[in-house]
Amino acid sequence: MKADLAIINGKVITVDPDFSIQQAIAAKDGKIVAVGSNDDVKAFIASDTKILDLKGKPILPGINESHMHAPFFGASRPPLSLDLTFLKVKSIPDMVDALRQKIAEVKPGEWIRGFGWDQSSLEECRSDPANLPRKLDLD
Repeated sequence: MKADLAIINGKVITVDPDFSIQQAIAAKDGKIVAVGSNDDVKAFIASDTKILDLKGKPILPGINESHMHAPFFGASRPPLSLDLTFLKVKSIPDMVDALRQKIAEVKPGEWIRGFGWDQSSLEECRSDPANLPRKLDLD
């Protein structure tokens, strides 16, 4: 069997019972068909096999995003996102101005999702930590 993909020169963390580290992986139709040394995987390489050289970098099995940043990243992308990070917003009036600009860009009824604001970067909150943006400020 020839592989569609060969990943070589890596530190392949196998998570087998011995937690062994291998060098290479061969895959066919999206499924791993071999794990071992570069020499072991060479037997699965054909002229049309895509070869990915990891140059000593590690590779882990599965999806390892344990913090769930992916959904937050997606929610923070345009067109309906509003960047309220300290680079853009220094005060509650700055926040209101950014919101007004975004309202002008979207269709009526569309949601706008603000992200990244930090009360420690807002002038009003630095002088009084209890002085957070309120609905009254933002309406």
